[in-house]
Amino acid sequence: MEYFLYKDKDDDGPKETVQYQDALRHVNHSKNAQLRDLFPNGIGIHHAGMLRQDRNLVEKYFSKGFIKVLICTATLAWGVNLPAHAVVIKGSIDLTDFSDDLFFDFRY
Repeated sequence: MEYFLYKDKDDDGPKETVQYQDALRHVNHSKNAQLRDLFPNGIGIHHAGMLRQDRNLVEKYFSKGFIKVLICTATLAWGVNLPAHAVVIKGSIDLTDFSDDLFFDFRY
């Protein structure tokens, strides 16, 4: 679990920067208990059932690097400009391709 904790690029330990502490304070005011519990471990969640302000926090702190692992819907993974090292999409089907093949390359 320590692998996912926020770390500065030049530091081997968890970073206690003002920016991170500010982010932690904002997340701790969230009504989403799962988000509050996961954030200190560098993990975030994002889905349509969340409050818009919580989704905005997750997007902001993922892009800043405070969230290292983001569990989200395929819609977010495909449609939002959040840079990621790797994206794993499980159980999604692009219904715009009506060919007989079940698996195909996603084209954008």
